[in-house]
Amino acid sequence: MQFSKIPNTINYNNLVNHKNKSFSPNDYLTIKIKCNYEYLENLISTITYGKEVGSFNYIETSKIKFIRTKCLQDNSILLNEKEEININPKSFKNFNLKKGDILLVKDSNIGEVCYLNEDLPNHSISSGIVKINLNTKIDKFYILGIMKSSFFKEQIDLMTPKGTTIRHSKDNFKYTKIPIPNDNIIKKISILTQSLIEKEIELKRKFNLINKTIENELKNNQIKRQYSYSMPTYQDIKEHNRLDTGLYTKEFKTLEFLIKNYKNGFYNLSERDLKSGATPKENERIFNYGDINWITPTNITDTGVMNIMPKISIKNKKFNIIKNCILFINRTSKGTKGEYVGISYFYDYNKLGKGQHNQGLYRLENKSKEELLYIASYFNSELVRKLCSNISMGSKMKEMKSMDFEKLPIPLFNKNMQKKIGILYYNPNDKYLEHLKKFNIKNFNKIDLEVNKYSGILDLNLQIQMIRNIIDKEINYMIN
Repeated sequence: MQFSKIPNTINYNNLVNHKNKSFSPNDYLTIKIKCNYEYLENLISTITYGKEVGSFNYIETSKIKFIRTKCLQDNSILLNEKEEININPKSFKNFNLKKGDILLVKDSNIGEVCYLNEDLPNHSISSGIVKINLNTKIDKFYILGIMKSSFFKEQIDLMTPKGTTIRHSKDNFKYTKIPIPNDNIIKKISILTQSLIEKEIELKRKFNLINKTIENELKNNQIKRQYSYSMPTYQDIKEHNRLDTGLYTKEFKTLEFLIKNYKNGFYNLSERDLKSGATPKENERIFNYGDINWITPTNITDTGVMNIMPKISIKNKKFNIIKNCILFINRTSKGTKGEYVGISYFYDYNKLGKGQHNQGLYRLENKSKEELLYIASYFNSELVRKLCSNISMGSKMKEMKSMDFEKLPIPLFNKNMQKKIGILYYNPNDKYLEHLKKFNIKNFNKIDLEVNKYSGILDLNLQIQMIRNIIDKEINYMIN
């Protein structure tokens, strides 16, 4: 908990008046606000509650989408479309979702919030979600910035009963307190929240641009050779030594041909270049302490960034990240088709320093920085996601061995094309962060647009994290 505190003492009246007569300190967590505030319900103009459609209405393909609570995530202020479900058009209920609406989760991952940056006329929302429209009492982007913070979620959490599998906060969100500071602070948080939205939009745009660039380069530069799909032969099965695999599917074979038929050729990673990670033994490490970055698959997102980088202290002072490298997820329980296996993250050793990654990741380091950035971008592309989905094995946890990574062809794009793709992923400039630290209300928006233009995916993510930290600090100043 970041904002809620346990009181130093609990008297007899606190105990007997507590609904559970609890002796647990956590049951007395409170958030004290020392400034003026307004209850959220007084800042809302309309509330629309979602409705379930039933899993029997889930279908493979449809123009009608269903927004689940999973679509709202802590690391994003925008909707995660990948978690949407296709539903039968006959089950559709129109919630008139418009740009500027705020969606809030009241069940499951309670208190999670997202902002709709576009109209969504063909989308329904689940019963665990409410659509909120704010009135004009206070700047709506200021309120959104508060609602996206831990301060808001912790308030709902403290009002919601513990101990159930799926928690239901009902209408507790209405009774959260929104601090009312002076106009300058409201303006600052409003501008930063709008910057947060624009940076996430730009991050998604650059991720899509990487996909489009790779796809166009391959499709527009094919050798003139006819392709036709055929069922696997005995030789194919003998070569791969696998029956339970997507290596023989039409999707895999078609994409593999597209890459191998590229006019400049292709190459493969060598199994011996992929290094395994390790978790230090229990008596030789302390988590969340020390000066070594601790990297696990759960902290790497779909776009190849790290939102959280916890620390670890290791007794023998040995760590496995000692230079620039790519970290590939080799196994994960996320997803059901293996589409998240193989996602990569470029680790800039000069900026991040020493690190340790666990056995859920492979490490590649014997390449130039430019080539590492290109490979990382390529492995995170939608094309390679489909390839990895077909190659990966396992039921509960999808996995790719080092020999499976060896099977993935990498197109030999020329240096200029590799650099173009790499810059979209990572193009660091320390002045960009200084611009955020030295917030200037007069010229912030003008500079910020320029910053977004030249920032890569990793850079934008770092700026997003910094903005969220600045907003949290402002909230701390207000309430303490």
